[in-house]
Amino acid sequence: MNFGHLFRKRSKSKSSKNSNDNEKFETNVRNSTQIREKIPVGEAIHSDGVLNIYPVDTSTILSGSQDRTLVLYDFINHRIRRRWTGHEHDVVKVLYGHIVNLFVSASRDRTIQFWNINSDLPVQKLLGHELVVTAIDFNPENSILVSGSRDNKIIFWDTKTGQILKKIMIGRNLITDAKWSHDGTFIAQTGEDKENKMYDARRTTTTTKTAIAIDDCQFHQCVKLSKFESEHSISFIPPDGEFELMRYRTTKDISLPFRVIPLVREIGRTKMEVKVVVKSNFKPTLIGQKIEIRIPTPSNTCDVQLLCMKGKAKYKSSDNAIVWKMKRMGGMKESQLSAEIELLPNDKKKWNRPPISMNFEVPFAPSGFKVRYLKVFEHKLNYSDSDTVKWVRYIGKSGLYETRS
Repeated sequence: MNFGHLFRKRSKSKSSKNSNDNEKFETNVRNSTQIREKIPVGEAIHSDGVLNIYPVDTSTILSGSQDRTLVLYDFINHRIRRRWTGHEHDVVKVLYGHIVNLFVSASRDRTIQFWNINSDLPVQKLLGHELVVTAIDFNPENSILVSGSRDNKIIFWDTKTGQILKKIMIGRNLITDAKWSHDGTFIAQTGEDKENKMYDARRTTTTTKTAIAIDDCQFHQCVKLSKFESEHSISFIPPDGEFELMRYRTTKDISLPFRVIPLVREIGRTKMEVKVVVKSNFKPTLIGQKIEIRIPTPSNTCDVQLLCMKGKAKYKSSDNAIVWKMKRMGGMKESQLSAEIELLPNDKKKWNRPPISMNFEVPFAPSGFKVRYLKVFEHKLNYSDSDTVKWVRYIGKSGLYETRS
């Protein structure tokens, strides 16, 4: 779909006119606000919570909702001008103003969609994020759209073609918002790491193949270290049997496979309600296995009632813990456990909640470490790399994986 003919042309000679238009816009907003306060509220616009709004002009607002719809609402006549459906989950962001008669929406269904204000159907759908899209913004100088997501990616899109121009991986930062600077040269970005960052869009390059920072690395004695230092390739003559070729440690930019969200509510001194949600943060095509979550309980626990959506859970009084086990869990899924805990009266000091621990296996390296190629040569027996059957299997194990409630 070509949007080239829909873009507004810009001219420096119109700067004074734009300034006057802005003054009129602010005046109209103030006046219309005073009038609207006297008008009774009309019908409900959405059937569920509104997550984002965008003022199209002084009388019309575009909104996106948890009911999966977008609505264009006329405040003067108190009527819905148009309602759009097309997303499969919550509409978390809406944007209008860069393309004539077109607006953009971003959703928890991981898609970005373009809509024509005079049509019921989406014009185009952009696919590229693996988690909820939390940010969208147009470059003020051209046709580039930037989007951010909880999958830690910033993506630059050509809105004329729908193609991805480049990606930036943000590491462990779950992106909550991203905006262009007024001159279209920088991207301001923030996230759940509690930091604000700026990126020069003119210099950033595609970083889908990011380098992994290794803090410590140890090799088997059969490895030729000189070749690793010069080429970053591991050349070795393997000994007989199974052996450990390399051991490494990394602490930066680790993609956490699971997120544990605990909620504890104390009801008086003899009862406690616990809810634990587990979310998988990897590709839907992958499956995590051997999942075990240990939820500590107070030492004066006398009875526990459990309910879990998936797997099996039981209370172990000897360990003062609820043990929740699941054989497997697909990517981009979530499951929940609820517990009602009865407590014996206790005069001891308030219980300090220990961390919730988790064990699991996933078929990838959370550090992003990958084997790019594997070549086998044997000159004495006269067979080459093409004569061998090769495969690489990734298994990521949890180690110490704790979450505090």
